[in-house]
Amino acid sequence: TGRDAPAEALSTGTVQQLYLSLRFALAESYARTARLPLLLDDVTVNADGDRHPRLAELIAQVAAEHQVLVFTCHDRTVELLEAAAPGARRLELPSSRTGNDVATGPRRLGLAAG
Repeated sequence: TGRDAPAEALSTGTVQQLYLSLRFALAESYARTARLPLLLDDVTVNADGDRHPRLAELIAQVAAEHQVLVFTCHDRTVELLEAAAPGARRLELPSSRTGNDVATGPRRLGLAAG
């Protein structure tokens, strides 16, 4: 809306998206001297339905210039990233978790290299 808002008024998803934007800006600034890979762990987990696909497209745009590794266990995120970055490589890692851990399925790693 263009109005100032206290940080406490922002949703978790909005705060995470602001941090993601800052990371992308830092990567772009630092790329003037060296390109480092960006490691992103479930950065879309708190995105709402409208923002989730747009974040995948933004990640794909950044991946065109930088190496980006996206870690996620969410099938929807994998689908959106594959649609936004058709040339991306996908690696699926077997789960190493046992016992009472929450995750029981495979961890997914989406890899987009620029």
